[in-house]
Amino acid sequence: MKEKRNLKNTRRQSLFYIGMIILILFLLNFVGSKLYTRFDLTKEKRYSVSEPSKKLLKNLDDIVSVQIYLDKDVNAGMLRLRKSVEDLMNEYKAYGGSNFEFEFISLLDGKTEDEKVKIIQEYSKKGIFTTNLSYKDGDVTQQKYIMPAAMITYKSRQMPVNFLEDQIGYAPEERLNNSIISLEYKFSSAISKLQLTTKPRLAFLVGQNELENIEVADITMALKEQMYDVTQLDLSKFYKVPSDISALIIAKPQGRFDEKDKYKIDQYIMNGGKVLWLRENVMADMDSLRNAQQMFWAYPTEDNLDDMMFTYGVRINQNLVQDLQMCNPIPLVTGMDGGKPQTQLFPWYYFPILLPAANNHPIIRNIDPVAGYFTSTIDTIKSSKVRKTILLTTSQYSKALLSPVRIHLDMLKEEPDKSSFKQPNLACAVLLEGSFTSNYKNRMASTYVDVADTVKELKFLDHSKETKMIVISDGDVIKNDLQVGGGFWPLGYYNVTGQTLANKTFILNCVEYLTDESGLITTRSKEIKVRLLDKVKIKEEKLKWQLINTIIPIVSVILFGLVYTYLRRKRYTGKGQKNQTSK
Repeated sequence: MKEKRNLKNTRRQSLFYIGMIILILFLLNFVGSKLYTRFDLTKEKRYSVSEPSKKLLKNLDDIVSVQIYLDKDVNAGMLRLRKSVEDLMNEYKAYGGSNFEFEFISLLDGKTEDEKVKIIQEYSKKGIFTTNLSYKDGDVTQQKYIMPAAMITYKSRQMPVNFLEDQIGYAPEERLNNSIISLEYKFSSAISKLQLTTKPRLAFLVGQNELENIEVADITMALKEQMYDVTQLDLSKFYKVPSDISALIIAKPQGRFDEKDKYKIDQYIMNGGKVLWLRENVMADMDSLRNAQQMFWAYPTEDNLDDMMFTYGVRINQNLVQDLQMCNPIPLVTGMDGGKPQTQLFPWYYFPILLPAANNHPIIRNIDPVAGYFTSTIDTIKSSKVRKTILLTTSQYSKALLSPVRIHLDMLKEEPDKSSFKQPNLACAVLLEGSFTSNYKNRMASTYVDVADTVKELKFLDHSKETKMIVISDGDVIKNDLQVGGGFWPLGYYNVTGQTLANKTFILNCVEYLTDESGLITTRSKEIKVRLLDKVKIKEEKLKWQLINTIIPIVSVILFGLVYTYLRRKRYTGKGQKNQTSK
């Protein structure tokens, strides 16, 4: 009777505990549905999105739809990329809620070759790039077209996102890793631009013999594709730089600025305006070598901007860089063969390939080198209110020649003196941020200042609001080469080698950093470390780790079973003996 009562109490306790567990689980689910949080335990927070992205997604006012075209049936690297995209999309969905949706779509699977070609051509017009992937099927190497890209749609507007970074000189693992790092920036930036009700307005300054329209045609097209309104500005026709100009681009001026135009630029900066300066303090051009002597002298320019640059915190020096290690070549005729000229490529030290600085700033993070053409160096001037960040430098084997510089082709006939190239990492592009002092402080007549101050839009400011500018000591960094017979090459493309460097990416990043108020470009600083296995160690210790991974789990399970059986038998044997003794 007593045993039955104990059994009944035990059942009641069990039911009570089960009920409590169910109630606790219900309450946890209810609280979890109301209070949302996510935990990312990785060191570099690889599964977390930045605060600017969270804010963007939480404030969506309509549905953002993402179609992702990367297939499952790809190699391990592309599968990793696809998984990273899927993780990011799930994170976006968590913050975007019902206003964010995504799906994976296979556009090429099951299609004939002709159908694939039509689809590839159709989507290339939309800005979606296709990659030809090689993979092993047994002993046979197969080729497959894949689309590592997505199309984002918002209120009938669309913008493509291509996942792969086209980086020269990077190992496949590094290239893939950098592509994964840039995913958040690419997606968030595209969504942000699709939401714009008014496009940021950029103005190329004209009137001082700047680069022609055709010479900046490619970057102009790229900026328009990135949802910028691009226009031209002739300062002689305005009493001030219009306040709706988000950034002013001054691209290789070769004329002399008068003080009136300089004053307009200065006061634009004092009112918080942003400027991308691309100046040359020494004028040199390859066309000048086409003479009997095959030489010319490069002299300083006279654009009358040095005093402004110095006041703002930098000085573009009157010199030209030579880089022994990183430079583009030029073709020279070395002889005749059958009446035809034979050409050979020679390194041209005046065409430096500029490297991203080692500070990993968002503008230069994970970008390729940038092509330079007769580049000068930049010095920074001490200023407590202006922060300076070097963006581009020469290699460790470089030097600067003071102007006037004798440029001649005979130098290619001689072996360069390596010991003379001992000025490493010369700065050629600098970001300036902070509060700038006006170039006209204490220089304006008091009567003019009194009159100007009576008009709100013309009020003289001797210090700027918090703003930023970028100074590049090579105007050709933004210039695209022209094709024979008309047309132009893509910016950064060097038709001598057929190689495309990162000039376009660099300029786009510069403009975005200057105009971006949301801080989304800071997501380019995200870092995901590639923790690669030691292939030599794997080969040497392969059998050891195979045995560890197969035998230890089996032995552990067997030992656990033996110990559990022994303890169980001992427990119940002891209880049986105790019951017999009590009876």
